[in-house]
Amino acid sequence: MTEILTGEYKAQYAKLNKAQKEAVDSIDGPVMVVAGPGTGKTQILALRIGNILLNGGTEADGVLCLTFTNSGVSAMRERLHKYIGPTASKVNISTFHGFGMDMIREHYGVLGLDNPPKLMDDMETVALVDQILQLNDWQHLRPRSNAAMYFRDLKSLISLLKRERMSPEDFLIEIEKEIKSLEEDENNISTRGESKGNLKKEVLKKIESLDRTKEVVKFYELYEHAKKDGDTQLLDYDDVLSCLVRIVEESDDVRADIREKYLYVLIDEHQDSSGIQNEFLKIVWGGEDHPNIFVVGDDRQLIYGFGGASLEYFDGFKNSFGKAKSITLTENYRSSQIILDGAHALLESSITNEKLSSNNKRAEKIRLVEADYGRDEIIACALDIQNKLKSGVDINDCAILVPKNKQVRSTVTILRDMGLPVSSFNTLRFFDSPVAVGFVRVLRIVANPYDTVSIGASLFDKISNIGPLDAHKFSFENKMKVFSLADFAKKKTPSLFKDADPVNSWMEKLASFLERSSSLGLYSLIQVMGDELLLEEANDHDTLVYRVEIIRTLLHLALSVLEKNPRVTLSEFVDFLGRLEAYDENIPLAVFGKDEGVKVLTLHSSKGLEFEYVWIAHMDERSMSSGKRQGFSLPESVSARQESKDEEVFKRQLYVAITRAKSFCTISYALHSYTGGGQELAQIIRDLFSTLPLDL
Repeated sequence: MTEILTGEYKAQYAKLNKAQKEAVDSIDGPVMVVAGPGTGKTQILALRIGNILLNGGTEADGVLCLTFTNSGVSAMRERLHKYIGPTASKVNISTFHGFGMDMIREHYGVLGLDNPPKLMDDMETVALVDQILQLNDWQHLRPRSNAAMYFRDLKSLISLLKRERMSPEDFLIEIEKEIKSLEEDENNISTRGESKGNLKKEVLKKIESLDRTKEVVKFYELYEHAKKDGDTQLLDYDDVLSCLVRIVEESDDVRADIREKYLYVLIDEHQDSSGIQNEFLKIVWGGEDHPNIFVVGDDRQLIYGFGGASLEYFDGFKNSFGKAKSITLTENYRSSQIILDGAHALLESSITNEKLSSNNKRAEKIRLVEADYGRDEIIACALDIQNKLKSGVDINDCAILVPKNKQVRSTVTILRDMGLPVSSFNTLRFFDSPVAVGFVRVLRIVANPYDTVSIGASLFDKISNIGPLDAHKFSFENKMKVFSLADFAKKKTPSLFKDADPVNSWMEKLASFLERSSSLGLYSLIQVMGDELLLEEANDHDTLVYRVEIIRTLLHLALSVLEKNPRVTLSEFVDFLGRLEAYDENIPLAVFGKDEGVKVLTLHSSKGLEFEYVWIAHMDERSMSSGKRQGFSLPESVSARQESKDEEVFKRQLYVAITRAKSFCTISYALHSYTGGGQELAQIIRDLFSTLPLDL
């Protein structure tokens, strides 16, 4: 196999430090590597695969490398190609879910299916959940005051139950057991007052809440049934791994085939492995004598606890497949020692006592900035970035990290208002796009030509091509409360508009859409309106790409509802879009423009990235809190499996954020909220700055 290794492989192998070389050379038996941030994790995985091909006595297709994100797969494939050339395409590199779907497509018969199942994407899953909520009677799940109240909680709970391989029947049993336990516990009997001898009020309240949760069981049953109600079985994201585990549980042949095919298994980011992922590994390789499984991870960077990950799985690998060889990487090639010391003061490893040491000789202290309001934090950051640019820092190497998605959106707006370019690296949400919102408003008008509010608002949308003065003039001179597109379409009276030619053109266009809506289906109508409203008016490449993505997103949403009901009307589709907005569902709008400018990300989504300059904003106690509570009362056996939003979770998120920085790291918070209330610096930040000589 020597001939497949490139000169680049040999050059990079020669640069390995002692611990890295040990990890690359240890190709036999179970091996566990604790790799802190910036210690060359991707490098050792790629070089180790090259070493396996050189010394392991196996072909490239006998190596399986599993990771957690598509970007991780791409990065690994690219790195490996540099080291072993075209042979890299033969190495099996995949996400856990990608591997699971491959196995399901090949062995669907083991699941009792006649045809390969179809994996639903996020929007198809959302559409199915919405359909079940809309087409059934609910006493609690869809309250009149706020029909969207439990949507996200419902999705999250069903996902948890699936990861724990808990069926609707299992969940109901757990609820009934909890209620019975509460009723039979003598400690729950009141010993005084009017309720003496009866269950305490708080216990009765808990039982009532658990009774309401039984409605989730009904939803879960309908959801599972709906996925089977058709020629093709549908799978959601959480079904994939449970189906994979079922296949290897039930088929001796499949288990044997996997063991024979994959002689070497490498798992990236193992700290983020869930129970079901580890269950798959144990079922297939648990009976083997010292299988060649190599895992790499860092307990301080576990940020997928909400997905079922637990430190016990990573730490437990030491003895899961026989005694594993343990290696710790401590030499950091990214951050300055001051940044590493700050991260260590924040959170120490529970697996190793060794500290990270830096090769970066910069000595910039971590700063703490106090501002009056959240907006002031971002303005201070923008001004600081402008100064850093003058001293040679690349704007593409600057990042602002915040706790929540809504803070990402407000930060982007402030930066753009100040003239700083913001990278399209960050995916825009559909309902955050003024153009998308304007287009949906036109759909709403065509669906209901008597919607005077939407007609009036549309005059001010960018896509109307009406100037603000003309829009205000027309609104002032005409009775918008009684004006309707339907009446205009019938009368088409130009005298209404006098000199307001742009308004007249806009109304003519809307009337044209209204007329054609009676003969065009939903999908075709969106295409026609998209072409005429958005694409014909695009005057540069970036605008065209941006608007094409808006149309593609809407067409995809239309398909997701049409597949379930081919007779969906425009009015029903518009109502569906309104519910999606109310659900605050994250509908991504991928904008493939220039990747130039400041990166704005959540703490969570910054994992795996690195920047010369990092500003971590909104570190007040409220922003770092867990947010909304789960909307359902759960049995203890289920709630115990949820990730608790405790201090350790926030520390791990902040640890990841700090260690993205190479040289410059600033943390900020605001003294006041926009509602006028006071805010405090998060306790974990106070503790951090009390332990190190940092700049204030």
